[in-house]
Amino acid sequence: MSLRLFAATCAVKAGRFLQQLPVFLLRPRQLVRFSQGSYARSSAVDSWSDPELVLGGLFEEERQLLDRLPEKRGDLLLLGIGGGREALVFARAGYRVTGVDFVAPMVARAMENACREGLVLEGRVQDISRMQPDGHRYDVVWFSCSTYSALPGRKLRVRVLKRIREMLAPGGQVICMFYWNPDLQKRRRLWRLGKVFAWIALGNRHCEPGDLLKDYREFLHAFGERRDLEAEFAEAGLEALEFVILPDSHNGGAILRVRSPVDGGG
Repeated sequence: MSLRLFAATCAVKAGRFLQQLPVFLLRPRQLVRFSQGSYARSSAVDSWSDPELVLGGLFEEERQLLDRLPEKRGDLLLLGIGGGREALVFARAGYRVTGVDFVAPMVARAMENACREGLVLEGRVQDISRMQPDGHRYDVVWFSCSTYSALPGRKLRVRVLKRIREMLAPGGQVICMFYWNPDLQKRRRLWRLGKVFAWIALGNRHCEPGDLLKDYREFLHAFGERRDLEAEFAEAGLEALEFVILPDSHNGGAILRVRSPVDGGG
């Protein structure tokens, strides 16, 4: 390899590291605010509220998960309502839908879209990472798209799942959508370098292999092993009834329920 080619290769690798630097520099709460700021931009609100997207309905993974739910009625809590794409489908299916999002204009657009379609939704502006049980019990709690992966760090994800478990009605289920990309889990060299930087800079010491800034606008954790997901679910007192992970797709999902006392949960 020539010196010029070697220098170019090193520059590309350095560029990749610098693009992902906020993952290691920002702490978990700061990463949440970083993503919130990106989604609060008017261009992002317009994109997620685009009629073609909103009226396009569920993705294939989501349709399969909805079809596997035993009943299509009761109270459904949607975490990450966006412009209302999933919420409209759930409302038409017969659920009483409450949608939360940490961007107020997103909630407002979702409510407008529902009203335009003659549907009723309840919308709340709330940071999912700080959500607390309010005494209401839901038959279904649905993590929208990659919302579960948008929670930085296993510790925070498990904490949120534990709170969700307290919000389930008897027999209730959780639909956990996540970002699935096994290839990103394999990039350990970049992660090790970032981990060192995180400790030196007092940054995100909870960073994990698979953490990234997707499109340089939002934090996501890419999962690549079912056992990693199952371990997090079990720590929160939940178990996966089934997974839906389609080939050539980065959207995965699982149906969860509260673990029985026999299994060590509850």
